[in-house]
Amino acid sequence: MFSKSNGIEIKRIVVPPFPENVYILSSDKSDECIVIDPGAEADRIAFEVKNLGKNIRYILNTHGHGDHTAAVAKLVDTTKAEFALHESDLGILNNGSEWLEQVIPNYLPAPNPDFYLVQDQVIKIGDLSIKVIHTPGHTPGGVCFLIQDVIFSGDTLFNESIGRYDLPGGDGVTLLESIRTKLLVLPDDMVVLPGHGSETTISHEKQYNPFLQN
Repeated sequence: MFSKSNGIEIKRIVVPPFPENVYILSSDKSDECIVIDPGAEADRIAFEVKNLGKNIRYILNTHGHGDHTAAVAKLVDTTKAEFALHESDLGILNNGSEWLEQVIPNYLPAPNPDFYLVQDQVIKIGDLSIKVIHTPGHTPGGVCFLIQDVIFSGDTLFNESIGRYDLPGGDGVTLLESIRTKLLVLPDDMVVLPGHGSETTISHEKQYNPFLQN
């Protein structure tokens, strides 16, 4: 997937083994970009970034699970990009690394974040401003990233589904509260780009997501 609107360029890369969506977010007015949730295949991600003529400024993670962080270490090492995560997910970062080494090719533990993400924080590159929305539930430090008419929802909200809450640190009540109070209040035509699966909209989820019906 590659889309371009309102000066925003979004490239999606689907990486194995789960499969997981990695997003490259950039603007035609800057040679810098942001990589969201690099879960595997660091070399492939770097190749795509180079093809776009960009340099990675930030690596932003919606949460700390290994299927979203396995390529962070190599990208940080090779690009010197700054890595950011919500502080509440430090206990999850690299948890279960022995298992992850068996299923994710070239898995490397993620480094400590260069800075922490917090609610309502605004991160800028070029003319783009990305707002952080804290949406705990899938993990304690789960966040989403809002930019114009697009929200990157990580594993909080999927197309007609929601994130798991049966893993360590998960909480179903908290997850649904996050979705209802932080995401469903967004405009109906807001495009939702999740951590797994296909894109959707807030309107579609209000109408068809079985977890969100009263």
